[in-house]
Amino acid sequence: MDPAVSQRKFDREIELLQGDASRIVKEVGWEITAVSFPELAVIFTHPRSNRRVGFRFYCDGWDEQPPSLSLFDPETKIELPWDKWPQGTWSVGNPHPITGKPFLCLPGIREYHIHSSHVSDLWDNYKAKGSYTLTFIVHRVWQRFEETNG
Repeated sequence: MDPAVSQRKFDREIELLQGDASRIVKEVGWEITAVSFPELAVIFTHPRSNRRVGFRFYCDGWDEQPPSLSLFDPETKIELPWDKWPQGTWSVGNPHPITGKPFLCLPGIREYHIHSSHVSDLWDNYKAKGSYTLTFIVHRVWQRFEETNG
């Protein structure tokens, strides 16, 4: 995909996140810390543990491909190793077979769609629904985070 087209689509998504969806962002307490194509970084605070975790959505190629996701320490900005990821409903506990990194097994996340277990579950089928916006994907990740131990 042409990077300029991808950036325009990304910018439109960010406008929605900061405009129409801003009420949701404030209500649930998301802290948006970086918005610069191709990156969106959001810090979530776990509702039970109060642990703060950073979620970096790397949106190069948006929306031809879904965002890649990594987690980071909100203080140091350093990517979290697997043992620092929230535990629970994330993945099978093994590193991703292609990236070798921790990953969230969730439709709408790049690592899910490129995993050998899900290659037939095409991203195109999700984005065609129109509901798989960047805001929706961030919200789904936040919901999954809430289900973990923080």
